[in-house]
Order: sequence, then C-alpha cells, then structure tokens
Amino acid sequence: IALVYAYAAACAMWRTRYRLPPGPWAWPIIGNLPQLKGKEGFYHYVLEFRKTYGDIFRLKMGVHEVVFVFGHQHVQEVLCKNGALTSNRPNWMYIPNKIFKGKGIVWNNRDACKALRSVLKLAQEDSYVVASLQRYLATEFDVFQSHVKDKSSAYDLEYLIGQTSFNFLSAFLLGKRYSYDDPTMIEIRNKLAEFGASTASANPENYLPFLANFTQAKFQTAAANQEIVFNRFREIIQEKRNTPEDPPTDFLRIYLSNYEKEGLKNGTCEADLLQAVMDMFLAGKDNLLLSTKWILMALVNYPEVQSKCRSEIHQVCQRGLSSYTLV
Repeated sequence: IALVYAYAAACAMWRTRYRLPPGPWAWPIIGNLPQLKGKEGFYHYVLEFRKTYGDIFRLKMGVHEVVFVFGHQHVQEVLCKNGALTSNRPNWMYIPNKIFKGKGIVWNNRDACKALRSVLKLAQEDSYVVASLQRYLATEFDVFQSHVKDKSSAYDLEYLIGQTSFNFLSAFLLGKRYSYDDPTMIEIRNKLAEFGASTASANPENYLPFLANFTQAKFQTAAANQEIVFNRFREIIQEKRNTPEDPPTDFLRIYLSNYEKEGLKNGTCEADLLQAVMDMFLAGKDNLLLSTKWILMALVNYPEVQSKCRSEIHQVCQRGLSSYTLV
C-alpha cells in the first residue's frame, strides 16, 4: 500500500512539474492500457476519452505518457507553429530501438534520415522517374483488368489490389515490376508482411518493455526476415551498379548515380539506404491498399463520377482503355 501511495504521489508531482494535459487515473506500470482494449476498437475508446477530457488529453500507455491532439487548430499549433519541437520521430519505443537501430527514414532523426528523405522527394518529382512510373502503371492496369474480367482467375480483388500496390512501390523504388507468381516477389512480400507485423507500433513490448524478455523468438525472426529482404535489395543494387542508366528512372538509380558518394560524407551508410527502401514498402503498402479500396468503393457508389473519371482518363492517357464499369 505504501508503494502504491508513493507511486501515485510521484506521478502527481511529475505531471504538475511538466503541466501535462488532463486525463484519467492510470494504474501503476500498465497505465490506461486495460481501458483501451475491447471489441469496439482502440479509436472508439480514444474518442470516448475525448468527450470527457477535451481535444487535448493524455493517456498513460504502459510506461509512456502519450498526449492525444484533436482539431485542426490544435494540430496546426503543435505540428506547424511548434514544428521545431515536434518534428522528430518517436525514439522511445522498444521494438524500433531493438530492430531498426536508428536506420532508415521512419525511426531515425539523424542527418542521414533527412538526406534520404530529400532524395526520395527529388525522385518523386523527377520527370524521368514519373514517366517511367506511368509506363509501369499502364502495364499494371492491363494485368489488373485482365484478372478482374477473368472469372476463372485464381486471384481475388483483395489480392489484386495488394499486388498492384506492391508493384507501384517496386516500380518507384527498385525500377522493377513483378509478375504475380514471381518467387522473388512472393518472398519479399511475405517477409515484409511478417516483419511489419512483428515490429508494428501496437506491439505490447513497446509499452511494456519487460515483456520482451518472454518474446525473444519474435525479435530473432524479425531480424532474420529483415536480413533476407536486405539481401534481395543488395542483389538489385548490385545489378543497377553493373548496368548504369542515364538518366536514372527510379529511386535507387537516382541515389546511386548522384548521392551515394555524398551520402558517405553525411554519415549515410548502406544500412540506412536498405532500411529506407524497406520503410517505404512497409509504410506505403497499406496506405496504397486502403486508399485504392476506398476509391473503388466510391466509384461503385457514384457511377456518374466514375463516368467522368473514365472520360478524363481517356482524354489524358489517349490509349485504348476498356469501357469496363465497376459494379
């Protein structure tokens, strides 16, 4: 009982010192985690706390105090007006520190991270990369459409959208498009999926680090999957070094052609580059998958908009696209 009182007093003093926003009472060690678990889903319970404590409140998620910010005005103040204080990625999670080791662009606040982000942005805006990506997308659309039309196809719509998302990222990052049954693609995709699940921010070890003592096998598997994917990327990088292309038409070629030597000066190493490519696959895959599914659902629900979109595609692309209608 004395220890509980001492813990509560220490927490109260800490919150007063740092002027934390309001929030519910939290249990020692586990905090508010039990109140965030249930069939309704995490976001539902967060919205319930918002009703009670307002647009800015705090929750103790395991050993971490986490501040939630709602509303355009508050978000703008936090991320824009005070961006210098809030622009860094979180570096307090156990799994990113254990697995990523400060490499790449997601869990990295070093100068190397900023340099890689700049190269990614330049690649996205490069006219040759964009033109190459458009060609890849045209090919991907033809394959996608043929499977959707073919009722005997072995692939369902969920898989096709996921494969299209993977190939979009692969075309931009690696300059490659994979067939659906390509063994290399299947290996990379599956290992990325396993790695993403075992290193997701929602893993309990990030909030209760002592649990990692009982899940070492998971981290060993994640490290093994990471190395398998890295080796595949190394093979592609070596292939690009052996067959230079001018002008470069994908992110890796742009980096190798213009920034690799400069990267050595600012501390960017091979592990940073490999992890940055992996980060883009992990972060981009779900975004593309979900946004594509929402777009398709919206086009089905609003056929008049679908018709306008088709007309514009015909006008801009000027190619023999099918008049296939989503229903």
